[in-house]
Amino acid sequence: MKAPYWTRKRDWIQEHVFTPFDFIQIDHEKLRMDAMEWGVNTAEFDNLRRLTPEVFRKDKDAQWQIQYDLEFPPNEATAANARYCLDRAISVLLRKQQHSTARRWPSRDMGFDPPTIYLDAPVFSKARQDSEVVHRINDQYRYRLSALVSGFNAAEKYYTISGHRPVEGKEFGADWFHGYLLVQGDA
Repeated sequence: MKAPYWTRKRDWIQEHVFTPFDFIQIDHEKLRMDAMEWGVNTAEFDNLRRLTPEVFRKDKDAQWQIQYDLEFPPNEATAANARYCLDRAISVLLRKQQHSTARRWPSRDMGFDPPTIYLDAPVFSKARQDSEVVHRINDQYRYRLSALVSGFNAAEKYYTISGHRPVEGKEFGADWFHGYLLVQGDA
């Protein structure tokens, strides 16, 4: 996902991909910025990349693919370098994990059981009453509110709402919609 956009195009792939490793394209500037954001020393990160072979597998059950430089001096493949690389790899993974767990997000579990005043109320495609009606509130759907927004008419407020019709055996239901519900009363 962080590869340069042109490396994802069919023409580029046909012209430049000769081995499975050619599919792996790294935006080095983005990787460097990510490492700095995680608190990883970029020189040590580069050392880790230079001193270890390239490996990957396309999924957890696939065989590992490997590529390494034959010109890598055999005297560099030492226990000390292996320890150094293992320590750096663990450090990078730990810092990345610490960075990810430091992020906080507001709770997104705001289900909405519509009060009777909302039954048959229109859900609009935009935060304005003259826009297309994409749904009408009913008791057959499950709803979720995600925001309270001012409408194009500043005197109006809308809930950003999405919903679906539950279907037995289907985790995500059917007939999904997203739109704006005019707030009734004070919000």
